[in-house]
Amino acid sequence: MADEWYGTFKSVLGEVNRLQFNAEDQARAFAVGDVEDVHDVALAINKAKFALDFTTRVRDKLLDAYRELSQMR
Repeated sequence: MADEWYGTFKSVLGEVNRLQFNAEDQARAFAVGDVEDVHDVALAINKAKFALDFTTRVRDKLLDAYRELSQMR
């Protein structure tokens, strides 16, 4: 079970990382004039922000659950 959870966690973090790099690449390309559609850039940035915010909230909930369980002992 731990291996399955670790694999899922690693996969999700990899996807969040990919979205962050994509947003950075899109913003850089827009800044140098390689991308003309600002909508695509804004969409990539918002996807990356949402993914990071969601991941942070899940992490916080997991830490809260861990602390609660450790206090029960």
